[in-house]
Amino acid sequence: MNGETQALVEPCERFMKKHSVMVAKSVVNPQGGVVPVRMINLESTPITVYKGTTAAQCEPVEEVVSEGLTESKSSAAEKKEDSGLPEHIDPLFQSSVSSLDKGQRTQVVDLLRKYQSIFAASKEDLGRTGIVKHKITVKEVRPIKQNARRLPLNKREEASKEVSDMLNRGIIEPSSSPWASRGFSEKEGWVHPILYRLSSVK
Repeated sequence: MNGETQALVEPCERFMKKHSVMVAKSVVNPQGGVVPVRMINLESTPITVYKGTTAAQCEPVEEVVSEGLTESKSSAAEKKEDSGLPEHIDPLFQSSVSSLDKGQRTQVVDLLRKYQSIFAASKEDLGRTGIVKHKITVKEVRPIKQNARRLPLNKREEASKEVSDMLNRGIIEPSSSPWASRGFSEKEGWVHPILYRLSSVK
């Protein structure tokens, strides 16, 4: 065998049983008539392998194909199961059911469809809940003043857009509470602060 020929090395069962040594099955490229063989000694004492000992068998191979890479993209697309779920949830389903049977896949579909409202359809789709309500008691406590924070030039426009977008979607709202962060003037290079729902704090 030359260096361009690939070969399959397989362990000799008789050798492994006799010496308590494991030989790795592997594909190798013999160089100069030398075939590399990987072994591991399972005992705590050294083992000597003498010249002429048959530890493995070596046979040339014509082609080596990586498992899992033989399927073309087109055939993989054909096997994609139609879940009937919304577009933003379907990838989660597809990545979760590869090892499930038909009945289990149906259960996953039913579960995702039942709770589909908790999954964000986009980065702008932020949910909210009214299950838990918090009450903050601030009697006889002076409001906390926050210092203005200057933004880098390359982030001001994007920050202003985000604040305007959250205002339009009702995520935040202006507040006249003394606890609200102070407003910033855009003319001076500032952006509006993100005012969370603190307007009910007295």
